[in-house]
Amino acid sequence: MNNLDIEKIGTDIVMAFEAKEGRQTFRPKFKGCGWDVCTGNENETRYIEIKTTTQKKLVGRWLEKAGHNQFRINPDFYIYGVTEIKQDGTGKLAIYRPSDITIVEEIKYVLKF
Repeated sequence: MNNLDIEKIGTDIVMAFEAKEGRQTFRPKFKGCGWDVCTGNENETRYIEIKTTTQKKLVGRWLEKAGHNQFRINPDFYIYGVTEIKQDGTGKLAIYRPSDITIVEEIKYVLKF
């Protein structure tokens, strides 16, 4: 699997989870907004950055500048980590809030889970 395959499977897992939870999903119309998917219902909105890997855990993932800004100021910002992604479309989902994560390098915005 290449990175695009892994990213697509991870995104599909997140979208299916959000739909199961009763939240509608929207993709941004432009890149650089700081999140990959926006979901919501009448009670809440989530701005979700998706991080994916075939490994058992996320380690040292990058956060782009716009995502870092969302991380700092948006109370509805989440990072969804999808690990152990397989070709059959499965993987394990973990949901993180900014309070669950440490930025280890401010200049590069490296996340520690």
